[in-house]
Amino acid sequence: MDTVTKLYQRYEYLANIYAGKLYNYELLGMERQDIVQELKLKVFTTIISYGKRWKDYRDTGRYKPIPLLYYLQRAINNKLKDMMKHITDQSKIRGISIQGTNFDYGHDANGDYTIIDFKNKEVLVKGVDLLDGLDKYKSNIFCLYLKGFPIKTISKAFKKEDVSMVIREQVVKLQKQESVLLEDTGSFQCTYSFEEN
Repeated sequence: MDTVTKLYQRYEYLANIYAGKLYNYELLGMERQDIVQELKLKVFTTIISYGKRWKDYRDTGRYKPIPLLYYLQRAINNKLKDMMKHITDQSKIRGISIQGTNFDYGHDANGDYTIIDFKNKEVLVKGVDLLDGLDKYKSNIFCLYLKGFPIKTISKAFKKEDVSMVIREQVVKLQKQESVLLEDTGSFQCTYSFEEN
């Protein structure tokens, strides 16, 4: 067996220990075994990156890495923090449970929905994708425009592209969807119960 495999077999137990520290992982759409697998993968990749750091130290004599166990624990903790942040975000989206309050409030827009997520380049208004047809580069331009940046400022960041042309073409394309985007078809629903548990 090579060194990475030996080290992985020695330290894979950490995945089970740290998986037990994570709660509400069902909000991630995962089971406990999925969490263990994610952490085992983290152990494996961290061992590889540690090996590269150790090699650099041997070659240069600078920046001696901390002991492997601590390095692994820090990496796994960081992975758990990322997962916990995602769980917290999901719980904010889900809000308060109707089972706990007997109160439900919703908005029905005839199946149309709106998502504004500039980070992941997902901008839908009433089911219309505002970035439809744009490649990754041009979608960055249009996202900045939607955020309210002046065209002159965007042009400085994207010198290789005719920014005003990209924006103009996308706006013309979206004008064809104007009736859908501006129509108010939504209706509100509110249900509640005075029953006590």
